[in-house]
Amino acid sequence: MKKMLLGAVGLSAMLASCGGVEVIAPVSNLQLTSYQSEYVLKQRAVDQDGNVYDAGASVICDNTTTRIGFTAKWNGSINQIGARLEGRDTGRTAEVYSGSLGNLYSYGSDVQFEFGVGAGLAPQTVGKRSLSAQDIIVKPINTIRVKGASFLIIQARSADGTISNVSPSVQALPIADCVL
Repeated sequence: MKKMLLGAVGLSAMLASCGGVEVIAPVSNLQLTSYQSEYVLKQRAVDQDGNVYDAGASVICDNTTTRIGFTAKWNGSINQIGARLEGRDTGRTAEVYSGSLGNLYSYGSDVQFEFGVGAGLAPQTVGKRSLSAQDIIVKPINTIRVKGASFLIIQARSADGTISNVSPSVQALPIADCVL
């Protein structure tokens, strides 16, 4: 018994001398905390189905590229984050994942990301915002026709392959042909 105990103490001492061992916790409890499009409605708009969108609401312009910023928080670490737009009425989706983010930790703190939506709703890129103090510059637009709306849904992946829960926006972002 003494030899086993001595061996365990020796193994512990040997491991301790090797330096620190980093334990990476996989992602859990992902939350979409806010989102903002670079374009907002200048005035109240109504789509063809009678849905009302208030002045100041974020909008995705279908006839030009639109940048969308979002803030998320989670526990653990992520290696990638994905953004998906899902049509409120059609269920059609378009999604994009970031490149490797390394082991990006949040532990409940907000982290900002941004992605571009090309004309016709094709997400282009998603990545961590490099200048978190610089927000998207909001541009009021006049809209001639609201075509529909899409929910923003995010999901993350840890380096070990763990996939987070999905976290959807509470409201759908209207999609319109915009007059800038």
